[in-house]
Amino acid sequence: MELCTRVVDAIRTRLKAPGLEVVLRPVNAANRTAMVVNDIVDLECGSTTNTLERQKEVAFSVTTFVASVSLVSKKAAQINGLQDLKGMTVASTAGTTTIKALEESNRALGYGMRLITRKDHADAFALVESDRAAAFVMDDVLLYGLVAAAKDPSVFAIAGADLPVQPYGIVLRKNDPAFKKVVDDAIVDLFKTGEIFQIYRKWFDPMHLPMSPVLRRAIAAPTDSGDPAHYR
Repeated sequence: MELCTRVVDAIRTRLKAPGLEVVLRPVNAANRTAMVVNDIVDLECGSTTNTLERQKEVAFSVTTFVASVSLVSKKAAQINGLQDLKGMTVASTAGTTTIKALEESNRALGYGMRLITRKDHADAFALVESDRAAAFVMDDVLLYGLVAAAKDPSVFAIAGADLPVQPYGIVLRKNDPAFKKVVDDAIVDLFKTGEIFQIYRKWFDPMHLPMSPVLRRAIAAPTDSGDPAHYR
């Protein structure tokens, strides 16, 4: 959200409209791109993964974060990866790239996991808290945030899921290069000045989530690529 605030400030400056009002509209994983496509929102500032498929409908800013898909489970279950979830009930969030990748991996590797989805991350995490699912598979940054906010974070463990990385970007309408340039320039300026590292420490140090080498590379060489292979 802090990045989006900087982008809005840049838009105000470009339009010479310091009083430009900001209206916040809630979105979820199922409707977020549709909200942009239908001009209901101009900027979607959530944890939306930039993919080649989504680029057919919307545009993305330069990458603002690169998440690794992980899983959260109870420590007592001793789950260290997807291979330990064979035949178990596993949760994810509907409408995300993660659930698609998880479904494909489950089929390809024959793990026989029973996959269930919920409309948002908190609801999916609640399935693990209440032992209705053995694990919740989602982007690492989201899992760390959920665990940090749990009643007893010490009972949970996070492990890698060996699925493609998820490059995040701010979502905006297609075919508006002037608007995209304002958005990109505001973000790249934070990269160039190094202020992005202060913002990262502010939000992620409390989660004990260090900045990954792949994110550092995306900051050093800004890109709006939706191809996970670009981030290897």
